[in-house]
Amino acid sequence: MFWRGIRARFPLVLLALAPLSGLFAQENSPFSNFGIGDLVPREFVWSKAMGGISAGLFDPAILNRANPASYAYLNRTNLDIGVYGNLLTIADQDESITTGNGSLSHLAFGFPVWKQRLGISAGLVPFSRVQYNIRQEQVRDPAIGLEILDFQGTGTLYEAYLGAGYRTGGFSAGFNAGYLFGTINNARFVTFADTLVEGAYSTRALRTNRFRGLVLDGGIGYRIDLPNDLKLDLGATGRLNNRISGSENIEYITVVLGGSLQQLKDSVVNVEVGESDIRLPLEFSAGFSFRQGYRQIDNPLWRVGADFLMVRWSGFEGFVQDEPFTDSWKIKAGGEFTPADRPETNSRPLDYRLGFQYGKGNLTFDGQPVSEFGITFGFGIPVSYQYAPQRNSRINLSLEIGQRSHPAFYTETFYRGSVSFTLSDSFWFIKSKVN
Repeated sequence: MFWRGIRARFPLVLLALAPLSGLFAQENSPFSNFGIGDLVPREFVWSKAMGGISAGLFDPAILNRANPASYAYLNRTNLDIGVYGNLLTIADQDESITTGNGSLSHLAFGFPVWKQRLGISAGLVPFSRVQYNIRQEQVRDPAIGLEILDFQGTGTLYEAYLGAGYRTGGFSAGFNAGYLFGTINNARFVTFADTLVEGAYSTRALRTNRFRGLVLDGGIGYRIDLPNDLKLDLGATGRLNNRISGSENIEYITVVLGGSLQQLKDSVVNVEVGESDIRLPLEFSAGFSFRQGYRQIDNPLWRVGADFLMVRWSGFEGFVQDEPFTDSWKIKAGGEFTPADRPETNSRPLDYRLGFQYGKGNLTFDGQPVSEFGITFGFGIPVSYQYAPQRNSRINLSLEIGQRSHPAFYTETFYRGSVSFTLSDSFWFIKSKVN
């Protein structure tokens, strides 16, 4: 099968990356070729700038979807809209290429039903992404000459979710119930370089996978009040190894080459494989954060924390068997500092954030796993310059710089920038009164 071909050759192939049209062409990440692609981190921009810590983050003015137990701490309505932009440089010993992309990253909404007791959130977020473009050149038969294989993949899975969190005393718990949907397309193009003349044939194989199903994740938290207004927040989250439905269609096509134009000759075969169960990987994280102070007048805020994340990719079941998955793990740490508000200056201070992460990826080749690390930093910029404790709207920015690499193949160096517009206000559902 054509999709097995690239996976079988991946550890042996010298990846001659297919030419892309300029710096801001579609992102090219061959590691996303496997399974349902790269899982998109669940953290929003505020958390990303602190290394991605989230399990133990509970803030009354900021939405933290990664741990739904945090919804119970909301004391105002939040609308969070995010966008992202990526630059990715792939390099081996011989060459490198830089690609990039950008899009809307999330749309989420949260509000308290019972202030700092019961909160609800809903939104639309990406779940995983596939984006790769790989070229392999080989000579299997001297009579035929050079054979060029191009492997391409695109697609995104999305999750529409609804969640709630409840708190009693220092303990809180919450859940997110989501509907997963989306399409992933994989293609293999075969051409013969020594016969690239007008009228020659090229064969293509197109595989389309569609996914849909319910997914569930949950979280718990516990807050400990310490002396000197210091708070210790402990948290843990889990995403079940949910089963979803997937369908597969495979089409083999013959294309007539005509200079710069290509014309469809015929469809050799169109196979509707049908429905199949897909088992997603089980995910678990645990973390903590220390915090002192609040975002208010004459009171600075500082916060530090750390998380441990594990994803059991060895339990993933998809359309393709024997993929090189292994269990992944990641350590995250970071913090933020906000100077005290000074009304006399007629301005509000920035939030300053910093973090890092390090871990083992979910793929292994020749007995060696893919490694990952990154450093992060960012800012929170108040939208209102006039002090108002009921409002905490901000523009959050984060930048992550890191690498994903395997010693036998190549290195991905990435620059991930994110911006979110967080509208946080206590007055959204308050009815105005006229005296």
